Amino acid sequence: MKYFLNNDISYLIRKQYAILLCFLIAPIVLLLLRLRVEDNMSMILLEPIGGFLNFESFNIIMFIMYLFNVATLIYFGIVLYTRDLDDNLENIFLRMSSFSYIIKKGITFIGVIIILKVIQYSLMIGTLFLFGSSTFDSNVFLLLGVDIVYHILFTSSILLLYFLFLLQNKNHILLAILLLIILFIIPKNIWNLRNMLGIFIWIIMMIQGIMVMIFTKKSKKIIENV
Repeated sequence: MKYFLNNDISYLIRKQYAILLCFLIAPIVLLLLRLRVEDNMSMILLEPIGGFLNFESFNIIMFIMYLFNVATLIYFGIVLYTRDLDDNLENIFLRMSSFSYIIKKGITFIGVIIILKVIQYSLMIGTLFLFGSSTFDSNVFLLLGVDIVYHILFTSSILLLYFLFLLQNKNHILLAILLLIILFIIPKNIWNLRNMLGIFIWIIMMIQGIMVMIFTKKSKKIIENV
């Protein structure tokens, strides 16, 4: 498990450093450009993470940051899975079964999202303490938890969709239909989901379980189509 986590973090730093830096720095730049006096720190942090989308009073900057955060973590998730299957295939399956691999990779993938989000929030909070005048708000921890669970759910859904896409010999029509369904079903307002954390954690466990079953039974076909 430690090997997977260290390997994936090292890969992001070495090979995806430009995107990783943007993911960490873009919210800070936005905070510095739009600093305002407000007591509620959690509300200030909502804009740079795109966490309070409201299409009735549309905020283009928040929408862009929402897409940026979602797209970056989905990209990292797909890259971290496919690089193992593409580059390290022989080494991995000499040491473990496909079942053991997908379990460990799923836990590592969740760990990577948690680490990246904690670093992102730490940098934003540090920026507010240095340059802002807001006081610390305990709801920041709740916002961080909701944000982490939301992105794990969204990215897990897309990864499951990617597995199905590979199983169907890269059927682009099926991919487009399932993608539209996922985008329609998953809520876009992250902060409003704070009372549904238990439900979303349960859904994440279901998705990860389905991915384990699919990969364990169809690993050969998935690997052939990567």
